[in-house]
Amino acid sequence: MKFYVQLLTFSCFMLYISCEGMQSCITDENCAEGECCISMVFVRGFCHTLGDIGDHCITEPAITEHEKKNIFGCPCKVGLKCIPETVKESDGKTVMKNHACISSKQTQFSIEKFGRRNPTPTQSLSPLSAIHQSRAFVAPI
Repeated sequence: MKFYVQLLTFSCFMLYISCEGMQSCITDENCAEGECCISMVFVRGFCHTLGDIGDHCITEPAITEHEKKNIFGCPCKVGLKCIPETVKESDGKTVMKNHACISSKQTQFSIEKFGRRNPTPTQSLSPLSAIHQSRAFVAPI
């Protein structure tokens, strides 16, 4: 039990260190232009930049009793669309995952070429976006 308390304390400390310097928020209005408020459960959220090409995104905020909240990420910047990869599971269910921002012009081309929403491989991406993209190209089992 003591180990779990220490682990929880250490995890909270690391979360505090990683979020230090970030703007805390409750709604998007608390953030700068080009940012959204990513809500945390039971605590204030933090401001994060809107999604750029290849970045993880959310298609729409979660609607709570009182307001809309961005739970797992930010929407895309203006002119980009958040498109999920659609995967047909073995049990026949359709699952949408690996949401990423792509340009509106690129949407049809990407769907025709890849059968999903992935940005073209030649597109320049930030290192984090490139890591996200490498996961998005993995074929479903």
